[in-house]
Amino acid sequence: MIQRRSKGDGSIFQRKDGRWVTEYKPEGAKNAKTIYGKTRKDVEKKLRAFIRETIKYDYTEVKRMSLQNYMDNWLYNVKANELKPKSMDALECTIKNQVYKYLGSFQIANIARNDIQEMINSLASEGYSYETIKKAYDAVNGCLKYGVNAGEIANNPCVGKDGKRIIVLPAHLKRKKNDVVFFDQDQINLIRVEAVAKLFLPTQNSLK
Repeated sequence: MIQRRSKGDGSIFQRKDGRWVTEYKPEGAKNAKTIYGKTRKDVEKKLRAFIRETIKYDYTEVKRMSLQNYMDNWLYNVKANELKPKSMDALECTIKNQVYKYLGSFQIANIARNDIQEMINSLASEGYSYETIKKAYDAVNGCLKYGVNAGEIANNPCVGKDGKRIIVLPAHLKRKKNDVVFFDQDQINLIRVEAVAKLFLPTQNSLK
């Protein structure tokens, strides 16, 4: 069964007084932290800094953590060092909007292949593009792969024993190469002739 992410997930909005604000509730905390800023970017920066400060865990207890908590650490303490700002923003957006709402509350040790497959299927049924769904899969796979390589996670349910992907992506949504239609040379010539002819059409002022 898919588990939805709880409130306090860090969504940012603008108040009537013009200030931007968000609330973020660290895992295990009783109350959410309210963060204010003059701009959305200001709030995003403060939120990321706050998350980095609150991400502290015992590596021996990783298996009891939620995917959201573990993935936050991977995102803000690992990937943030590798990615350029725009790429970081894109990955953060994918994780928060496509991954966390389905898998965020799962204990990382209990996530199975079927849970990830159900996330993929649900995203497809919601009308997301193949590219968006693939990014969500890549984010989960990348995080779990990191965990396995770091010796913190026993296995990565995204791949089989041979290391190949066992999650099935919606191939019917993938844009085929022949979906892009190119003009042939005759069509290009016709377009060129029409374009040039219009350049030399007399204007209304020249006819007076």
